[in-house]
Amino acid sequence: MDTRSVGTALSNDDIASIHKAVEQRLEGGDIIRYHTAPQVGRNQTVGQHTWRGMVLLDTIWPAASTTVWRYFLYHDVGELFTGDVPSPVKWRNKELHNQLNLMEAEALDKMSLPTFEDLDEYEQLLVEMIDVLELVLYCRPVVKMLPKAKEVHEAGIARIWKLSIALELLIKEAVENPIAVSARKSLNIIRSMLSP
Repeated sequence: MDTRSVGTALSNDDIASIHKAVEQRLEGGDIIRYHTAPQVGRNQTVGQHTWRGMVLLDTIWPAASTTVWRYFLYHDVGELFTGDVPSPVKWRNKELHNQLNLMEAEALDKMSLPTFEDLDEYEQLLVEMIDVLELVLYCRPVVKMLPKAKEVHEAGIARIWKLSIALELLIKEAVENPIAVSARKSLNIIRSMLSP
């Protein structure tokens, strides 16, 4: 869990720890995604995925908290220790998904980075939808040519719809909560982007 306040640097009591943290955070961007379907991923790295996701986050939900921005920036760095298990595999196997999330959260925690658990329920749902939306948009140009891309694309769309229904229920319960108003706008944008 990230216990630093906004804008606080890592403690420089142990320079070696800072060097290790910087190395791990930077290496996280080099992880290759879609290793089980390289024709889909076209060698996309976590760094490329994260940049594209941050663009989506900025466009869809610019008012997201600093914790959300920091979480999204580093959300896949834990894959340094688990590898990139394709999302559709995790979505089909809840036990595997939970185990990997736990391992990746422990890695983020050791690197003093925010984890998924540091986000509130609205943030968790929106962050995951934006993360999956990047996958959907990345696969979209090749779905007609590559059966595996079509499979990943369709699984991503199904996942976003499932998450969007959960967010919609949460919004209905909150009525006029300012966070709910912001979440509804973001939800509408995400849903509109699912159509080709």
